[in-house]
Amino acid sequence: MVFYGVPPAAEEIAKIRCPVLMLFGTADQRIAGTVPAFDEAMRGAGQRFERIAYEGAGHAFFNDGRPTYDVAAARDAFVRVLAFLRDALV
Repeated sequence: MVFYGVPPAAEEIAKIRCPVLMLFGTADQRIAGTVPAFDEAMRGAGQRFERIAYEGAGHAFFNDGRPTYDVAAARDAFVRVLAFLRDALV
């Protein structure tokens, strides 16, 4: 799971052996800028991959102790993470 963090390097993508969920805010330019290349590499490698972009959310949108906390994005992400883990771990 990539939760507003830097995705794996392109050379590591072929080694991935599980589905990947990526959650990030579009205002987090450090992460959002890496998404197109990561998306292309994942699809090119035939990896199971889902990405969720939260429009206007910044870095650490899930952290309620930070000024970038985004309630709507955090609530949606929480539901998606639980569903992803339920499906991936069963």
